[in-house]
Amino acid sequence: MVDGDDRAAFRISFATLDELEEHPAETSEEHLARFNLHRSDILTAARRLAAAGAHSGGQTVQIMRENLV
Repeated sequence: MVDGDDRAAFRISFATLDELEEHPAETSEEHLARFNLHRSDILTAARRLAAAGAHSGGQTVQIMRENLV
């Protein structure tokens, strides 16, 4: 079972991945494969932001993007 913090972290992670990719994934499988390539860095940053009360809004995604690229 996924708790609220994990759910927030995953939402931030997937929103960030969409922003980082030049060409959006067309299938769920492709999206998951791309996520797995960056999983550690994205989830670490997303968990920190979720713990601080962030959500998957544009400002949060921008912060993630600046710190990962």
